[in-house]
Amino acid sequence: MTAHRPDRRSYTTIEAGWILSQALTAIHLLEKDYLAASWNSEDTKKECPLSAHAAALIGKGQAEISAGYPKHGDNGVCINSSQRFRPVPAEIWNFCIGGYQVCHKWLKDRRGRVLSKDDIAHYCRIVAAIQETIRLMGEIDKVIDAHGGWPDAFITDPKVLEGLKSKKA
Repeated sequence: MTAHRPDRRSYTTIEAGWILSQALTAIHLLEKDYLAASWNSEDTKKECPLSAHAAALIGKGQAEISAGYPKHGDNGVCINSSQRFRPVPAEIWNFCIGGYQVCHKWLKDRRGRVLSKDDIAHYCRIVAAIQETIRLMGEIDKVIDAHGGWPDAFITDPKVLEGLKSKKA
């Protein structure tokens, strides 16, 4: 019996996936300085996606999240009658992780409180992180599709792969 060695396609899938997963990990930890993230690579001089805030709080008054808020509309998130975070597209507002609508839950958990400057900056980083997560999910899907689709991109045994292909035919 000989040991099976994965083909080159599997290694390419794993390498590309690893690079994207490191960026995804850094984004979800909200860490600009995550060493394995692609923007901290010596051969890549990219800006961390968290540095370019995707949203800003606009309007006058205290940044208090009033009763009945937050509300999404008009490409932004209202936290009271006079202030909103903009831009926050519906795709970001509706994005769920672990069954929670992240942007809504974070603000709802702070209802009745005045947001500090650090809170406002943190929420803007959350919006940026979700925006980048959505982009990275698309990149991961492209890598999987380019290497045979799901689950073929991850099958390393040629006999199993041939069996799946014959079932599809």
